[in-house]
Amino acid sequence: MIKTIETLSGKAVELNPADVGAMERLEEAVKVSSKSFRKLSKTIAKMTNDNVDIDTLKTMCSVVKTFVDTVFGEGAADRLFGGNNDVEELVALYSDVLKVFDEEGDRLTGVLAKLWAEGDDATAR
Repeated sequence: MIKTIETLSGKAVELNPADVGAMERLEEAVKVSSKSFRKLSKTIAKMTNDNVDIDTLKTMCSVVKTFVDTVFGEGAADRLFGGNNDVEELVALYSDVLKVFDEEGDRLTGVLAKLWAEGDDATAR
């Protein structure tokens, strides 16, 4: 099932979270991004309104753009964000992509469980 995900600025990208290829790309993207975010988390946790680490925010934006290119294909981040490094917009898209895959995973699990149950019922007869 194709899902449309919009950036905060209104640009859209389509995604089929039930596609195994998309799942593989997501898995690879999450491995890289979560490792990077773990490294950044200590610095991010210490930031306040008076103490913002610009380099950390730039790195965070770069990580999300790499994530986007991995999931949607090379150049997707440029098409969606151009040179924009709006942290809120980038993190919102990152979160939305993960949410779409999570919701689809729950739906697919339900469908597969139902199919297996029906198969078990047919076998038991």
